[in-house]
Amino acid sequence: MPLELTVIRALAEALEDPSAALTFLLDFLSMLPARMQRILVTLRDEDPEPALDAIISLKVTAAMTGASGIEASCRNIELLVRAGRFPHAVAAAEDLCDQVMAMIAATPRLLVSATETLTRFGPVLSHS
Repeated sequence: MPLELTVIRALAEALEDPSAALTFLLDFLSMLPARMQRILVTLRDEDPEPALDAIISLKVTAAMTGASGIEASCRNIELLVRAGRFPHAVAAAEDLCDQVMAMIAATPRLLVSATETLTRFGPVLSHS
């Protein structure tokens, strides 16, 4: 599964609000296309500061939602950018794009699984 549901459950517990955790997950998933586009553009422009900003932002939110594969890819791309290896970073970002597209395609299933997991914790608002 592209998400480690224990992470989103831990977020719900930390927030003491499963609905807020589900909303955070929804926001993360809905923002993936724009975030990926920003990463690709800044890497192709070889502009390190905005590239790092975009990569670190996605890395952190991926970690908070349990998207460990995306988080690991962002960590790798971050290291490549810091080393000035933009062609390698672009190649790695294309692999990241594949992961993001797979997660977008899995969004309905992910939301059902997350809702089921969080419902065991407490009431969750409907995501429809």
